[in-house]
Amino acid sequence: MSKLKSSKIGKIMNKRLILSRIFFEKDHDIDKAIILAGTGRSGTTWLSEILMNLLNYRLMFEPFNPRKVNIFKDIPNKLYIPPNEDNEEYFRKFEQILTGSIGNRWINQDNRVFKPKGRIIKTIRANLFLKWLRNNFPSVPIVFILRHPCAVVLSRYRKGWAGKDLEIIMKQDKLIEDFLNPYLDVINGANTTFQKIACIWCIENYVPLNSMKNTEWILINYEDLVLNPEVEINKILKYSKIDLVVDKDSIKSTSSLTVKKDSAIIEKQDPLKTWKTSLTKSEIKEILEIVEGFSLNKLYNENVLPNRKV
Repeated sequence: MSKLKSSKIGKIMNKRLILSRIFFEKDHDIDKAIILAGTGRSGTTWLSEILMNLLNYRLMFEPFNPRKVNIFKDIPNKLYIPPNEDNEEYFRKFEQILTGSIGNRWINQDNRVFKPKGRIIKTIRANLFLKWLRNNFPSVPIVFILRHPCAVVLSRYRKGWAGKDLEIIMKQDKLIEDFLNPYLDVINGANTTFQKIACIWCIENYVPLNSMKNTEWILINYEDLVLNPEVEINKILKYSKIDLVVDKDSIKSTSSLTVKKDSAIIEKQDPLKTWKTSLTKSEIKEILEIVEGFSLNKLYNENVLPNRKV
């Protein structure tokens, strides 16, 4: 690496460190929040950082992590809240996040905005209570990103995110009663790591997809975001009632700031096709059989692109 490039990266990292600790957020109106949710490795970080840079919004990174955020320390990592549950304690905790009244090094680690005009709540832990959030905070936009299950499973596997979350999910009796009873045979029959991660993908997408109405959120496919970023970003802005229209060049320049060291872009790979060449045919079959078991093959199958808009 050249000294010039090393120096530039160092300056960027220092700026990120400073802005993650020092920023001035004056407006704590809950209407200035956007929830950006999806299952792990679906593109939530990439999209949240693009939106942060385009909108000058504070980025709140995974604020519902019980190991990193004290007010959620007694709450399961993959919490399910029944949509109509009346819980004042939960309401107060989530309100603190949505108004930006709380923060620490973990939450603020990716923020690079000094004077934010709003906040983006980036989360892979809210899928099982998104409908509860919608019912209790009706004015907050919810953006949900979907990505091909094979791509997600492969990425989670490479990161060492095996199927441990499945055990936590399956300890929640009310979740099983409300959603998962018809799929217990599929879940209990998942023996390999790929099958277990596929079950997590299915559960974390099935529950919100079968809870939310089309008018209550906006769905974005990762694949569409890669191919037509300006179209998808402008859909999000319009849905969120933000008076801004962006073009491909502004998104491209913004996106270049968010590329990670383990990104397929850095490795000069097609982010949509990597799983096709990295997984064996039998591994792809394992994953897609689980997806079909949840009847989610209407969304994705062996093709790289989604079957249809949800």
